[in-house]
Amino acid sequence: MHKNIIVNETLKTKRFVTIVSQQYCTAAFVDQQI
Repeated sequence: MHKNIIVNETLKTKRFVTIVSQQYCTAAFVDQQI
């Protein structure tokens, strides 16, 4: 049970990091276009 909570939190964190990374990369790409 406790292990599942840790896994869920890890997955949430990874998803959050992935979303932030994608947004950052998109912003950097747009900056280069201007």
